[in-house]
Amino acid sequence: MSNLDFQDWVEMARHDWETSDLLLRENGYADIIIYHVHQAMEKILKAYFAKYDQVPEKIHNLDKLLDSAMILHPDLALFKREVLAVHEYYPKIRYSLGEHLDRADALDARDHLQVILSKLNIS
Repeated sequence: MSNLDFQDWVEMARHDWETSDLLLRENGYADIIIYHVHQAMEKILKAYFAKYDQVPEKIHNLDKLLDSAMILHPDLALFKREVLAVHEYYPKIRYSLGEHLDRADALDARDHLQVILSKLNIS
C-alpha cells in the first residue's frame, strides 16, 4: 500500500461527511446522518492503517479500530473521547432498540467528527 491508499480512504470518508452535512441542511433523518458520520470516522481510522502499509480489520467497531490504529499512530489517542461518543450511537442506528435519535444527536455526532477533521487537518 502507499500514501495514495491513505488518500483514497480519506476521499471515501469525505463522501460520508459531506453526505451528513447535506442531510443536516435538508433536515434528514438523524439516524442516517449519524450513520454517515460513523462511516466517515471509520474510514478515517482505516486510512491510518493504509498510511503504515497495514490492512485494516474488516470491522465497524470504532473503539477497536481506534485501539489498533493507535498502535501505528499513537497521536490518535487524542480523539478517544470523540470516537467513543460516536461509537455509542452505533447500536442505536444499527438495531431498533426503541431509542429515538433526534437532530441534537446528529449534530452532536457531527461535532465530534469535526473535532477530528480539524485536528488532523483533514477537510
